[in-house]
Parts: sequence; C-alpha cells; structure tokens
Amino acid sequence: MEDKIEILKEHFPELFSWMKQLNRFRKLEDFILISAYEGKLFQAMEGRINLRIFTTDHCYKISACLPNKENKKGYLGGIVTIRKPKVGEDWNRGRDLADGGYSEGTWRKIKDDIIAFELKKIEIEKKVNSKEEAK
Repeated sequence: MEDKIEILKEHFPELFSWMKQLNRFRKLEDFILISAYEGKLFQAMEGRINLRIFTTDHCYKISACLPNKENKKGYLGGIVTIRKPKVGEDWNRGRDLADGGYSEGTWRKIKDDIIAFELKKIEIEKKVNSKEEAK
C-alpha cells in the first residue's frame, strides 16, 4: 500500500504544502496522522481525506474534500478537542474550527484558529500591575 504521506502529497498537494507551514522542520509526516474517512481505509482517490495533528492540550482534526462536479468549491474544515477531560467530566470538550471551500484562504482561517487556541493568557502581568497600583 502506498505510504499515507505520499497519498497526501499526490492527491492533496495544496493541503500538503499549506500544512507544512505548521512545522518549522517541514517533515510533516512526523507530526500528522492520516486516518480513515467514514470507516473506509482511504477515499483519497475519491478526493477525501482526514488528518489529525496534536499539541500538548489539543487534537485538531482536519477534513478535506477536493472540488468535484457536485461540489465545485470542495471543502476544508476542522474540529478541535481538548485531549484531557476537565475534572468531573467524562467527555472531551471541543468546537468547530473555520471551514469553507478547499482553498488557501480557508486554510489560513483554520491556521488562525489553531494559533488562537494555543495562545495562553498571561497572568503574571495582571499580578504585577495590581501590586504596582496598590502602592
């Protein structure tokens, strides 16, 4: 069977190129999982693919459908889930990422959502400012 990363490169070259932006070493195959779609091993030949990337706290699932006769714009979208449930919960929270046609513009929106999820709020600044105001 053809290597999964080769399937991504061959059938989804734009998505492969866009996703390389997430990895400074550009060795994408070390950082993504290419998974089954709708229970079938692969539908890449039919223009569909699902990918997953992970950070310490989140799992990002990205789905792509190439443009075709029925769907001239194709589809690109994603979902983010928290990898660990909160205390007392037995599910993992998640939400949709941007979605739209299979395009670089949609990819940029998805990438912006990923960056927004990974940014952490700075708490020390508030504490320092509160202490200075108290003086």
